[in-house]
Amino acid sequence: MLNQGSTMQGFATFILRGRIHAIFVTAVAAVLSMILPPLSHVSGAAVALVTLRNGAFEGALIAAGAALMLLLLGLLSSMDVALVQVFVLSLLAAAWVPVLLCAAILRSLRSLGLALTAAGMLALLAMLVFYLLVGDVRGWWYTVLEALFEPMWVAAPVPLSAGEIEAWLKNLAAIMTGLVAAMLVYSVMINLCLARWWQALLFNPGGFRSEFHGLRLDWRIGVGALPIVLLSSLTSGGLQGFAQDAILLIMAMFSLTGLALVHAVVAARSMHRGSLAGVYILMLFILPQMVMVLAAVGLTDSWLDFRRRLNIRQG
Repeated sequence: MLNQGSTMQGFATFILRGRIHAIFVTAVAAVLSMILPPLSHVSGAAVALVTLRNGAFEGALIAAGAALMLLLLGLLSSMDVALVQVFVLSLLAAAWVPVLLCAAILRSLRSLGLALTAAGMLALLAMLVFYLLVGDVRGWWYTVLEALFEPMWVAAPVPLSAGEIEAWLKNLAAIMTGLVAAMLVYSVMINLCLARWWQALLFNPGGFRSEFHGLRLDWRIGVGALPIVLLSSLTSGGLQGFAQDAILLIMAMFSLTGLALVHAVVAARSMHRGSLAGVYILMLFILPQMVMVLAAVGLTDSWLDFRRRLNIRQG
């Protein structure tokens, strides 16, 4: 653990050494993420770390510099220019800009809960724009998924009937927008927490642990979820679809606060770390069910504040 911490301290120090260093890490990690996807979090965390330490303007310079570097590399390579442009725009829209904004909020307000709220609002706004632009969202996803999975149907050792394929695609298309929005929130928060951990290693040892353990959402967000649930039950068409996707997004947000509460309880009660390992193992095998359980815990905590009731000291 000590060696790991020292390595991460050195890496974080390298990123903060100057703009060129931060741009280099951001761009290289983004390129390597095409081979090893988890490295995309290193790319976003580098932008977040600079923002947390030096402000939003500096973070924006790093994101813009990395985007320019990738575009120049694309022009010098044999890759299709259009694909490079799509890749860079995707990074800006889904990774660098959202985490920069959330890092700026965390830097200013010093609340991981408000940063999570901002991530959720950004995802909700993206969903709304998507619905307004596309119209028939489920039909759009059906077409995309059909083209994406067609090679798999052809190569399947046990062929599926046309009816089975259609039912599977319809079910998946119905939740894709919500899933993408949830993944955006998860990705932004992973990037932001990684950056906050790096910052704590350098300037506030142990600070991230207590900050993450205290992660909660305001009770009004839980109350605001109630009319969305009603909309999903009482409406139809696009409005119903939007409400159902919003529910998935809200579940993602509260599942993170539920997980933070589990960490806080385990630490406060000096429980064996195997307890946490068990939670993560269950998430590997029954992720949807675990997300629902953690979301229920996080939602309830926003109203009852279990840390106060269990006398769990924060900070």
